[in-house]
Amino acid sequence: MSCAVRVRGRCPGCRADRLLPGRDAAGTPICRDCAGIVRDFFCDCCGFEGVLLGGRLCEPCTLADTLGRLLNDGTGRVAPSLQPLVTALLETDRPKSRLIWLRNPNVVRLLRGLATGTIPLTHDGLHQETPS
Repeated sequence: MSCAVRVRGRCPGCRADRLLPGRDAAGTPICRDCAGIVRDFFCDCCGFEGVLLGGRLCEPCTLADTLGRLLNDGTGRVAPSLQPLVTALLETDRPKSRLIWLRNPNVVRLLRGLATGTIPLTHDGLHQETPS
């Protein structure tokens, strides 16, 4: 992914404070509108302009979506007992690091087990799991 979609600031062309993925003739970063870029970089969920991942979601919305799917208790929702975990995992200034952590098959298995109740949400239940 280009580093240009991570550059934010005041566009020298329109003076708007936003993502600066384009360049003017002098090579100065400018917004997509001033650069004539037709692709938009707005999250389909929250509207944030920035890096978009699969599904056209920003990193925080992708993290929330991923946690919602992994911790689905079978009803289409996260079990209330796991909501504090979701809240703690979403309270990060580096959602990408959490997304990378969620790629680990052992983490996925543990979270799914907790969500479905096959792994009890107790100290003993967690202690029975292999340390990985």
